[in-house]
Amino acid sequence: MNLKDRTDKFFEQLLRYRYFLPVLIIIFICNTLASMQTNLNIGFDNQYYWWLFSEKLTSGWKVNFAELETWRGYVFPSYCAILNKCARGGHRYFILLNSLINALMFALIVPKLQQHDTCVSKRNAVAAAVNFAIIFLFFSGLFTYTLSDSYALYTCLLGMFFLMKAEHEENNVRLFWDAFCCGLFIYLAYNIRTIYLFSGLVTLILFSINCLKKQNGRARKLCCISFMFLGLIFAAIPQAFLNYKHNGIKSIFVPTQSLMLAQCSWGIRYQRYDTFTGFFVHEEHEQEIPQMYFEDPVGKKMLEKEQVEIFPSWKSFIKFICKHPFEAAGIYTRHFVNMLFPCWPSVYIMKINNNKAFYALFSIALVFSFSLAFIFRCIKDLKSIVYFIPALVSCLFILPGAVESRFFLAVFLLFSSTICFNVDYRKFWASIKSHKISVTFAFVVFSVLMISQWTSCLMSETEIPIFMLGR
Repeated sequence: MNLKDRTDKFFEQLLRYRYFLPVLIIIFICNTLASMQTNLNIGFDNQYYWWLFSEKLTSGWKVNFAELETWRGYVFPSYCAILNKCARGGHRYFILLNSLINALMFALIVPKLQQHDTCVSKRNAVAAAVNFAIIFLFFSGLFTYTLSDSYALYTCLLGMFFLMKAEHEENNVRLFWDAFCCGLFIYLAYNIRTIYLFSGLVTLILFSINCLKKQNGRARKLCCISFMFLGLIFAAIPQAFLNYKHNGIKSIFVPTQSLMLAQCSWGIRYQRYDTFTGFFVHEEHEQEIPQMYFEDPVGKKMLEKEQVEIFPSWKSFIKFICKHPFEAAGIYTRHFVNMLFPCWPSVYIMKINNNKAFYALFSIALVFSFSLAFIFRCIKDLKSIVYFIPALVSCLFILPGAVESRFFLAVFLLFSSTICFNVDYRKFWASIKSHKISVTFAFVVFSVLMISQWTSCLMSETEIPIFMLGR
C-alpha cells in the first residue's frame, strides 16, 4: 500500500468517526472541569498512590528500586509518579491525561465493545455522551481522584477489545499484535488491582477458546496463543524486577500480604464500608473518624460465637462458610444489593446525610431496565455481554470482602452501556406495554425490597444514624 492509499484510508477512517469527535471533546472538557473543582490533595488512597513512587524519584529521575513498595503493583504508582514529577507535585498533567483517557474509553472503546459493527452513527455518538453522564453521575470520584478503579477496568476491557479484534483478523501481523496486546492488558489490569487476577484467567480462557475455534492451522493457533503469553510476560517484567530488588523473590505476582484473606474477615463483620472526609471542608462535621463501618448483625454474632477476629488461613475461612452456608449466602446477598446503591458518588464523602432518594430511584430504574431488557430478549447482541464477563468476574470475587460501591463500576457500566447502545427500543417498549401489569407489580416489589435493604444498611453505620432523605 503506497502513501496515497494510506492517507486516503486514514481520512476515510477519520470521516467515519466524525460524529464521535465532538463527543470525545465534550467528555474531555467536562471531566477536566470537574477535576479542577475537586480537592485532589485529600489523603487516603488518593494521596497514597500519588506519592507512593514519587517520593523515591529524585530530581535526576533516579530511583532506588529496593525502597519501592511492591504490594500495590508498579503500573498505577508509576503512572502517578511520572505525572507528579512532570508537574513538580501538581496535578495538571494528571487532570489532562486522565480526562483524555476517560474520553477515549467512553467515546471509542466502550461503543466498540457494545456494537463493534455499527458504532459510527449520530445516534450512537449521543449514546456515548449519555453513557458517560450516567456513569459519572454514580461514580464521579473515580473520574477525578487519583484512584486506580477505573484504570483497572479500562485495561481489562482493552484486553477484551483486542480479543474481539483478533477474532476476525486475517492478517498475521495484526493478529499477533492483537494477541500480544491482549496478554499485555490482562497483566496490567491485574497489576493495578490484584482482584483482576480472576478476570485475567477468564480472559486467557476466552482468548484460547476463540483462537482454537476461529484460527486456521496449528502453527497459526500456536503463534497466536504464544504472542498472547508473550505480551503478558512482557508486562510482568517490571513487577518481577521490583519483587527481586525489594523482597528477594523471583515472581511476577503482586505480593498482597494476605490482604484478600483479611478482606474476607472484614466482609463477614461489615456489609459495607465508606470513607468520610467532611472534616476537610466543614468545621461542624458529622463524625470524627473517616472510617464508615456498616455492621452486619448476623456476621458480627457469628464471628463472636466462633471467637474469630481474623481468619488465620483460607482453610479456616472455607470451614466457617461451610458451617454457616445460609447465613453466609444472606451476608453476600446483602453485599451485592448494597453495591447497587452508589449514594455517595464522590467516593470521598463530604456530607454523610445527603438526600439519597434520587440516586436510589435512578439506580433502581437502571438495574430494573437492564433486567427487563434481558428477560424480554431485547438486547440486540448478547455477545457484547461476553466482553464484560472478565470485569464482572472481578466484581463477583470481591463480594466476600468489605465492599464499597465503587467496586461495582464494571456492573454499572455494563447496565448503562447496554441500555444506551444495545437495546431494541421498539421491541422493549412493546414488551412493556403487553406486560404492563406484571411489569408494574415487579417494579414496585423490586423497589420495596431494594430500598428496605438500603435503609437498613444505612442505619447500621456504627457512628451516626444515616437517613435516606438526609437531615
